[in-house]
Amino acid sequence: MLRALFIAVCLAASVFMQQAASFADEDLDNPNLRVSEGHVAAVDLSGSTVTVGDSMPITFPVSPDTRLVSDVSTSPSDIKLSDIDVGDYVTVGYVRNGQDSRIPEKVLKITVEYKAGDN
Repeated sequence: MLRALFIAVCLAASVFMQQAASFADEDLDNPNLRVSEGHVAAVDLSGSTVTVGDSMPITFPVSPDTRLVSDVSTSPSDIKLSDIDVGDYVTVGYVRNGQDSRIPEKVLKITVEYKAGDN
């Protein structure tokens, strides 16, 4: 009985602890809005993409509309794609290409949470 109660509490807590996405002026009712986070596996400056994740990496297209932010210092600041390095820990807000797809259609914001090599 206690085990079932513990499992129910853990499941409820995991639902409420999920990160809420803030997308400024985007349509929050859009079921295709997503947030992904992980370590940067690759940065392609010529192709304007960032690949995030280890076991199931996703490549995110970076357009001129994509907001790039560093949250590493005490005050967030805008950065360039070239400021993002392999190994950095990032959060990516994006719109997927259809509800059943993992393919990002539009990347809204990439935030560098931790730089590679920082403790």
